[in-house]
Amino acid sequence: MFHAYVIVCAATLSFQIYTDSCFVLNDSWGPYRTTENCDIRRKQLVDDVLNGILQDTVSMMLMYPEQIYAEGICTKISNDVES
Repeated sequence: MFHAYVIVCAATLSFQIYTDSCFVLNDSWGPYRTTENCDIRRKQLVDDVLNGILQDTVSMMLMYPEQIYAEGICTKISNDVES
């Protein structure tokens, strides 16, 4: 099983990242049985942060930075696969 999450940080227009501003957004839909399904969700989360429904909220949480840096990650949480 795999879990998706996104690391989000404030950044400058030249993408200098302010590491002291970073936080993690955990996916509430998972876990996922395959890495492929987790990757699909990871990409959706990054898109939601940068261009979608989470953009305004994240921007406000970061105090309206010049840019937002977001990187989606999938981690293996168990070897179990539910039937």
